[in-house]
Amino acid sequence: MSLRAKLQRWAVQAGGVLFTQAGVQGIGAVTGLMLVRWMPKDEYAWLTICGSLLATIALLADGGIATAITSMSGRVVGDRTALAQVADACLGVRNRLALLSLVLTLPPFYVLFTRTEMSPQMTSLVLGSAVLTMWPSTSAKFLSVTLRIAGQLKSTQIMELSGALLRCGLTAIVLVVGWRQVYPAFLATVASIWLHVWLAARGVVKVVGVVPCTDTQRAEVWGYVRALYANHIFFCVQGQIATWIISFSSGVTEIADIGALSRLTVFFSIFGAMFHYLVLPNVASTKCPALVRTKFIIAISGTLGAVLLVLATSWLLPGPFLWILGGSYSHLVTELPLAFAAQGLGVMNSVVWTFMQVRGWVSLSWLNIPLTLAGYVLSVLVADLTTVSGVLIMSGVALLPPMLWALGYAWMCLRREISLMKSELSAE
Repeated sequence: MSLRAKLQRWAVQAGGVLFTQAGVQGIGAVTGLMLVRWMPKDEYAWLTICGSLLATIALLADGGIATAITSMSGRVVGDRTALAQVADACLGVRNRLALLSLVLTLPPFYVLFTRTEMSPQMTSLVLGSAVLTMWPSTSAKFLSVTLRIAGQLKSTQIMELSGALLRCGLTAIVLVVGWRQVYPAFLATVASIWLHVWLAARGVVKVVGVVPCTDTQRAEVWGYVRALYANHIFFCVQGQIATWIISFSSGVTEIADIGALSRLTVFFSIFGAMFHYLVLPNVASTKCPALVRTKFIIAISGTLGAVLLVLATSWLLPGPFLWILGGSYSHLVTELPLAFAAQGLGVMNSVVWTFMQVRGWVSLSWLNIPLTLAGYVLSVLVADLTTVSGVLIMSGVALLPPMLWALGYAWMCLRREISLMKSELSAE
C-alpha cells in the first residue's frame, strides 16, 4: 500500500472516530448536564461516590489485564485464533481478580456512604448493584480492546454510542418524572454498561470466535498482573483521592463541587478517545523503534497542546464553562482552571504510562508509587486539603514526579531499542 493510500485510510478512520466520539462525548455531556442541574446537591454528591465505586471495582478487577491484552494482541494482529486465545486468557484471569476487587472495595465505600449520611437501605442497594455490574464493566473493556486491535473500529464506536444514548435516555426519563435520587440515576449507568458488554461479546464472537487459551498465554497475562497490580491499587487511590479526602474533611456540598468539575473532563475525552482508538493499537503492532519514537513525540506534543488550549480558555473565559454546570456551581471561578490543570496533568500522565505499557516497558512501573507519594508529601506543604481548591492542587502536584520520570524512562527505552536495532543491522 502506498504512503498516500495509507494516509487516506488513516484520515478516514480518524474522521470516523472523531465524528463518533464527538457524538458520544456530546451525549455524555448532556447526560452530565442534566444530572448536575436537576439533582439536589446531596443526591449528586452520592452519585459522585457511586461513580468512584464503579471505577475502583473496574480498576482492581483489571489489575493489568487490559495492558496484557493490548500488548499480546498487538503481536498477533491478523491471526483470528491467537486473538481469541488472548481474549480468553485475559477473561479467565479477570475471574480470579474479581473477588479480590470486591473484598478491597466494598468496605471502604460502605464507610464513605455512611460518612456522608446515605441511608443503610440505599447503601445496600448501591453496593449490591455495583457487585452485579463488575462482570459486565470489565468484560466490555477487555472485549472492546480485542475489537480495536482486530480493526473493528466501527463496532466499538457503535457500542459506545448505543451505551451513551441509552444512559442519556434513561437519565432524562427518571429526572423528568421526578425520580431525582441517586439510585435511579445510578441504574441508568448500570443499564448502559450491560448493553455495552452484550454488544461487545457479540462483536468478538463474530470477528475472532471463541478459542480456549494456552497455559503459556495465561501465564503471560499473570506476569503482567504481578508487575502491575500494585500500581492499579495505587491508581485507584490516586484517581479517587480527591473525592475521598473531601468526603472526610468537608461535606456533601464540596463533594458535589468536585463531582461537577469532574464532568468537564469531556473537553479532554475526544482527544483521549482518538489516542486509544487509533494510536495505541497502531503503536502496539509497530515493529520499527524509530517509528515508535516519532509516534511518541507526536502523541505527547498533541496531548500537551490540547491541555494548554483548554486550560488557557478556562482561565480567560470561565463563564461559559460555569454556565454549563448551572447556577449551583457558578461560584467555582477560582477552582475551574485548577480542575482543568489537574485533569490535564492526568491526561498527560495516562498517555505516557499507557504508551509504556503497550510496549511492555513495565519492569520499573512500581516506581510510580513512591514517586506519587513524594508528590503528595510536596502537595501537603502547599495545599489546604479542607477546601476544593486545595484538593485540586494536591491532585495536580502529586502527578508531576511520576509523569516526569515516565517521560524520561520512555525516552531511554526508545533510545535503547533504536540502538539495538542499529547493532543488529550492522551485524548483518
